[in-house]
Amino acid sequence: MKIPAYLQSSSVKLDDDDIELLKSFAKKNSIDLNERFFSLGNLTQSKSPVVMGFGNSINGTTEERARYNALREACGDIQKLHEFQEFFNQLNQFHSLRLAVTNTGRTFDEDLDITLKVPKGTVVRHSKLPVPGQSIISEFTGNRAVEYLFGLTATACIETYDSGYPSVPTLPSPSLSFPMLQRSQADVYQENLEEYQSNINSLFQYEYFSESDFDLVRFHIGYLKQHSSMWFPTVLIFSGQLEQIEYSVSSKHAPDEVKGSFTINLGGQQ
Repeated sequence: MKIPAYLQSSSVKLDDDDIELLKSFAKKNSIDLNERFFSLGNLTQSKSPVVMGFGNSINGTTEERARYNALREACGDIQKLHEFQEFFNQLNQFHSLRLAVTNTGRTFDEDLDITLKVPKGTVVRHSKLPVPGQSIISEFTGNRAVEYLFGLTATACIETYDSGYPSVPTLPSPSLSFPMLQRSQADVYQENLEEYQSNINSLFQYEYFSESDFDLVRFHIGYLKQHSSMWFPTVLIFSGQLEQIEYSVSSKHAPDEVKGSFTINLGGQQ
């Protein structure tokens, strides 16, 4: 009599990649692992029939199961740490600049188009920003995370950016959900990635144009009260430090386009 495959059991072992991850982390942090650190005793796993498929059942003592879960959790935490480090190390290679627009006139203005002119190849478009890894992408899917990284918070003197255009809510991509079917990690990551990129696109309300030797960054402000200031949509990201930026501003109530340039205090550019 042949035992059905779903009734057969096998010893539970950590993946070689997980073992190497734990050993590498321990070595880097001067942690000694004894020879029994990876031992899971007599822990076994078997496939158990469930609705619309099979699931793995872990069999062993309470201590063995707890040890296995702790090792898996440690691997997950270390992987997250590595991905956070990689993500922020990539961001730290860039330079950021916080800018605001001020209406110094005696009356309000409307339909302002602000254009910056910078050396070609220096501005980093938001589509080229680093993307969080699979283990940490869910930490960045909410609007707050993206705004914390790249947004500009209102102060007593500077209000947050408002384009003046009606906001169009971003609708989630339609998907079919079957509670009894487990989605693959790749599917979950793709869904989180799309939400992250959608939030980035909503925040970075810039248009980009290229000339022979320069790149142009443009955005719109619908209304700006007299003697008031408004932040740019986000911090501006550059591949290197800039010394000077040219700008132009056109608006509904100004007869002529305003042009000029400003020097950047390198100590204030991060």
